Amino acid sequence: MKRSLWQESFVPVMLVVLAIFVSLLFAQYEAAKDADRAIEIVIEDSGQKDVEAPDEESDVKISVSDNDPERARIFALVENKHWIEAEEAFKSRLSEKESSETLADLGTLYYRQGDFDQAQLYLDKAIATTPVDAGVYFQRGVLFSKRGELEKAKNDYQKQIKLTPFHFEAHYNLGILQLKTKQYLMAVQTFERAARLTSGKRKAKVFYHLGLVFHKLGTGYEQQAQHAFNSAIRLKPDYIAPRFGLASLEPASKEGQQNALKLYETVLRLRSNYAPAYFRMGLAYSALGNTKAAINAYRKAIKYDPSYVKAHFNLGLKLIDKRQLTEALQQFEWVLQRNPNHTKSYFNLGRISKVKKDYAAALKHYQKAISLRNGDYPEAMVNMGLIHFKQQKYSQAIKAYNEAIRLRPNYAKAWYQLGLAQLQKGMPAEAENSLKRSTKNRPDYYQAWTALGDFYVQEGDLDDGISAYQQALTFRSDYQPAQLALADVYHHQQRDAEALSLYKALLADYPNFGVVWAKLGVIYEAMGKHSEAKKSLLQAIQLNPQDIDSKRLLAKLMLTLKQPREAVALLASALEVDSGRSELYLEYGKALSASGNGSSALTELEKGLRLDPGNQEIMKAIQLLKK
Repeated sequence: MKRSLWQESFVPVMLVVLAIFVSLLFAQYEAAKDADRAIEIVIEDSGQKDVEAPDEESDVKISVSDNDPERARIFALVENKHWIEAEEAFKSRLSEKESSETLADLGTLYYRQGDFDQAQLYLDKAIATTPVDAGVYFQRGVLFSKRGELEKAKNDYQKQIKLTPFHFEAHYNLGILQLKTKQYLMAVQTFERAARLTSGKRKAKVFYHLGLVFHKLGTGYEQQAQHAFNSAIRLKPDYIAPRFGLASLEPASKEGQQNALKLYETVLRLRSNYAPAYFRMGLAYSALGNTKAAINAYRKAIKYDPSYVKAHFNLGLKLIDKRQLTEALQQFEWVLQRNPNHTKSYFNLGRISKVKKDYAAALKHYQKAISLRNGDYPEAMVNMGLIHFKQQKYSQAIKAYNEAIRLRPNYAKAWYQLGLAQLQKGMPAEAENSLKRSTKNRPDYYQAWTALGDFYVQEGDLDDGISAYQQALTFRSDYQPAQLALADVYHHQQRDAEALSLYKALLADYPNFGVVWAKLGVIYEAMGKHSEAKKSLLQAIQLNPQDIDSKRLLAKLMLTLKQPREAVALLASALEVDSGRSELYLEYGKALSASGNGSSALTELEKGLRLDPGNQEIMKAIQLLKK
């Protein structure tokens, strides 16, 4: 005969329900925590996978032949920003003889002044005048790049290379633009040609950018990127950027982060006050879970660069982790003083207010963040829903989650939270659908699978519940709520060996989990292993001396083992915790009777009857004693 999930045998109904309740409670807690951390880990710098940005292109450089002292004199005026005199001198030369070179020189003058329209006018004229000045395409390419016209710039650099195949700057600048416009394979070829045209520090810069290109190409190009970065360092040992590049190649594993830290430490030996190195160390420590070290690293980044916005922001995040809320608040307020539209800072002010249980302020901050994004901030919507859920305003929570889903239809966390709110609102069909959508959008979402399992078990569909719990454990084998709930269902299906295995696994990770020790005792008793059952129940009681139910269970076992005195002591202890339960007096009276103390047994049974005058079991026990 199968045991019903709700049937009382050796284990009271309360313990059966408790396992499901504990599982659901953990699921809700994990969900709330997860929704917060979804934003908490959004760090403005995307971490070790980013490297230093590409350098600016080579600018227009003035090179004057010794054979033209007048031109050299005019460019000296340009260098000293004597713009009017230089302009008049160039135009005087132009009036004497219109040449591509002088037109280009005027273009350079206007470029240096920041008058890009006039600069382009004269550079266009220079290109249209034959013979064309040797470097004019490069000059116009730089101008187009400054104006953001990258395709035109690339075209001019290519024309310059065609005219002068050994023009290093044109190759270098073309490679930079190909990198910026994601033409990575073309950039590889361009930088490789550039590397053959130069040496020393300039060649080191080329290798660094070649490493950047390989880094952007991603999987399969790691060795080429590493070789390029190392080549740059060999040519220029104090070159910091390629060391960041090497760090970016490290995997997200513990070993990878530790290797990245060593590279950052090398950078600091080269430049002890280099704030970006400390910032990246903060990222690495954060990835390793060392919040204290991350905080120290961000503080040093700020020490050496007080205006480092990203460091202030990330420090605020880590201070929230440590619940140092006042200082965290100061960091986000500092960011907002410099950038009043920094949405993530408003979001995190909302998180701080939520932790402080100032829900009105939290909602206000989230709403501000949402308004700054013109309503498109689903993460903030979810966190608003969490506050409404906390306040038991389930209709408002559902509304917030639905809005998050409208903005991001595949947002698994929003679907999950929506399902939990719908359960509280008494909408089982809708809740089931929401939890299913959550797992569909994110198949490895073990919290959602666990909540779905809880739903099925509460509906009495044990097979589907087991399947959902197993899915959760597929993705995280040590997930406590799923282990606990699945073990409970196995036990009530008389699959005690499987239940026992899960309970033991739980206790291996959580040795102080008293509920599991109690359940382990129940399993051992069902298997006839009285000694193991006794040890398990004693451990549950030791962990929680207020655990009345474990004391009752152990007392029943002691009676089974013909040890009534031990049963009497346990039930007396249970009554000290709660003297208002008639069933305790019934069991206590029976234990006293079994120990040969009939008069005391009668006294205790009568106490129970006064608590529950209609209790037939107590009446029957009293009658038997009086006979």
